[in-house]
Amino acid sequence: MALPLISAFDPKESADGSIDPLGLSSIADRLGVNLIGGVRERQKHPRFLTNIAIGVFLNEEYEESSKVFQVDPYMAYEWINLQSLLEHEKREKLDKKRLSGIPGTDKTRKVVGLRHNLCASQYLQTASVFGYHGVYRLLANTLELSVNGILGPWGAELLDCWQREQGLNGFFSGVGPGNALRDQLKKTIDKTIRHNKVSYFKKNQPLGELFYNKLHHLEAGKKEANLIWDKLNQDNETFRSTTLNYLIGKEGSSLWKKNNSERAFLTSLRKKSISNEQALLIDAINAYEGLAKICYDSFYSILYALHNIRIITKKDALKFSEIEFGAKNVSKAYEKALEKINLLDDLHISLENFQKFQKVKTSKGMLEAILDHHDSVQSLKGEFGKAKWIKDDENRIIRNKSFSIINKPMRGTKFVHQYRINSLWQFACDLKKVR
Repeated sequence: MALPLISAFDPKESADGSIDPLGLSSIADRLGVNLIGGVRERQKHPRFLTNIAIGVFLNEEYEESSKVFQVDPYMAYEWINLQSLLEHEKREKLDKKRLSGIPGTDKTRKVVGLRHNLCASQYLQTASVFGYHGVYRLLANTLELSVNGILGPWGAELLDCWQREQGLNGFFSGVGPGNALRDQLKKTIDKTIRHNKVSYFKKNQPLGELFYNKLHHLEAGKKEANLIWDKLNQDNETFRSTTLNYLIGKEGSSLWKKNNSERAFLTSLRKKSISNEQALLIDAINAYEGLAKICYDSFYSILYALHNIRIITKKDALKFSEIEFGAKNVSKAYEKALEKINLLDDLHISLENFQKFQKVKTSKGMLEAILDHHDSVQSLKGEFGKAKWIKDDENRIIRNKSFSIINKPMRGTKFVHQYRINSLWQFACDLKKVR
């Protein structure tokens, strides 16, 4: 089963004005990927890897087929998984909080409440991105859970460990109580694919108990958890392992619990005996976030001022403290970010689109630069560009009625972007590695 590809920023399904109005995220993502490979911010529960491995195993015959299906086999499995969980929750009157953190539960709960069966029109709008296969696809591929749609050696080891620890020998290999459950699930997947909606092979089959009691995303078995943890620590391409081990150590875990700040954590990690390459990467992240924060605060201070009205004068905007702060600091922030990023020879990251901020010296210059930057970023998105959130209209600034914020941006040292430390912390908590 080939896992779904997901788009990076601004998928076609996004709103008319899109996301990331200043084009800041792509560089942050490049830096984050090189710091902690395979991990995305939305990933929180690594046991989904086991669930995905089961789907890959059960759908291998479809992967080898040239037949075109109405619904991708991996998505049929995901539908069955979600509906079985929510039906079990409803039947046993279980606490809804127990299933928090699973993508798609809210929509599926409504479907189950109406006694309907899950299908494409009643599931997530962009399920290939926002379903759990989409969320964890990068991590699964990075760890080589599957190879060309077929379960890889580590994926096979993971499933063998899981079936033994859960008392389900025969589900993946051998003979035992897992045989019948596996065959039942495979037939249900086949029927779901043919009907293009969840269609159980037998009524009242015990799939809810399988997914809830044997595959709950928060309850990996001890051996299974150790296997996933060990695999997460095998990383020769990025710095996932060194970051993980500092995070669960006494100093790192104490710092994270106290501040929950990626800047504070990475600054502390930078002082340790890490490689020169990781130190340079952390320096680049800190410098880039300094530039990003100034741009972010300047832009969103304007948007905030427009939340109750649609037009303000540029004369008024020039008085915003964020614009004044940017005028004094953005040039140095740009030069520092450029210096640190240029030391990362292998990444080939360009700050060319931010070059306009190098010459900013006045509030007027800062205001014009941020408005021009937003305009150019939106114009270059997609084939025809995306709608502007705010428009430069001679002496006025006009807000697009589709966009507004009610909270004023807060100046400070907090990063604009996330660099996966929170995800790693949740991984460690789920796998019982936090002391």
